Amino acid sequence: MNAWTFIGWCCATTWSARCCAAPNATSPVLRAAATQQELLWIAGTAYALDSSGTQEWTAPTSTLPTLTPPDGGAPSSLTGAVILVPTSSGVARLDGATGQVTTQYAVPPPAPDSRVYPVGKGLLVAGASTAYYA
Repeated sequence: MNAWTFIGWCCATTWSARCCAAPNATSPVLRAAATQQELLWIAGTAYALDSSGTQEWTAPTSTLPTLTPPDGGAPSSLTGAVILVPTSSGVARLDGATGQVTTQYAVPPPAPDSRVYPVGKGLLVAGASTAYYA
């Protein structure tokens, strides 16, 4: 999907500079939703939005971070959720309230478009190849 698919929907139904810069036609828009908030990823930046579309934080990321609730159910908010993203030095966990890196995991750098999931006490990195780190 490209950005034009979401222009009428993004940021509480209208594209608004208060949330994020308007993407160009070649920028993919990716989304992960919680009940009360959501993450959007556009052109190297993750945006956390509240239910009204107001931007809460941004973070530079190579792809949409994965959003996993701590109890395994549907996430109600970003705060308390496990938010993981591949980085050039491994994997980072982001704080759901601020978007700041709280933990950096020293694993081999995954491909930039990889997805990272918490599995047990380890990390599953899926992309061009798949690896589990305990």
